[in-house]
Amino acid sequence: DRINFSEQPEVLISRALSPAKPLDLYIDDDRNYCIAIFDDDDLEMAIGRRGVNVNLASNVTGYKIDAFGKNEYAQKQAEQNTLLSDIDNVPKRSIKPLNDNDIMSISDLMNSTEEKLLGIKGISEKSLEKIYDAVQIFIEHNQKKLSEEEVSKDAPTEEEVAEEEVSKDEKTAEEVAEDSH
Repeated sequence: DRINFSEQPEVLISRALSPAKPLDLYIDDDRNYCIAIFDDDDLEMAIGRRGVNVNLASNVTGYKIDAFGKNEYAQKQAEQNTLLSDIDNVPKRSIKPLNDNDIMSISDLMNSTEEKLLGIKGISEKSLEKIYDAVQIFIEHNQKKLSEEEVSKDAPTEEEVAEEEVSKDEKTAEEVAEDSH
């Protein structure tokens, strides 16, 4: 495969991901990193079998590319914006010192260095570990819930199963006529 080179990273990355068409690209030139958002139906084509398409696009462009479906990305964004005070098992005594240092959400926490966090009065290694554990459990729970919703969305409803059973049991008029001859 060949792609036409472009000085503009968004054009180069879009061409490298073709024929899949990203809805949005979030590019960090300093880190040579890109988040590519696709329609959920196009995500599989963008990634390719065993990630071959997105890996090839990464190699060609020199950018690490993470591909997400728009629903998955929206879920991750909502997750990142969750306030630490809304997460079970985050030590309550840690919330105020973190808030006083503008660390209020999961995103704020993850974008802070451990050194900075441990430099906050009232945050010890032990409390920081509890915070990280609580956030990890929260994220895993959300991922599990999202996976279960996808499975139940794809599974047939009770009505569909019942209709299928009825149609199996019913014979067409032609089948009944054939059986009586």
